[in-house]
Amino acid sequence: MHEALHYPDRLYRCEMPDDSLAPKTPRGTPLLISYSDKPIDGQGVIVWDRVGRECVRIYWSHPDGQWSAVARDKDAPTLRSIDGCIVAGVVRWVLFDGQG
Repeated sequence: MHEALHYPDRLYRCEMPDDSLAPKTPRGTPLLISYSDKPIDGQGVIVWDRVGRECVRIYWSHPDGQWSAVARDKDAPTLRSIDGCIVAGVVRWVLFDGQG
């Protein structure tokens, strides 16, 4: 599903699957993903929900060690660690018009 770009940094290219982060990052926007980085607050993340669907959201940690991943689209659900969701990767770069 994700295209490997180069081995040393283990970066993978994928596309934004939906409009949950529109208008800044609409469906089809190319993303470079790292599966080894740890997320920081405000960073884009790949999240697997409880049924294994892959979503892209914005990561926020909580003082109790839990986290939530929110969308810009008010109709897209917020995903939470407490609900069994998993952060699978971190968005390193968003590519626009083929440029990093």
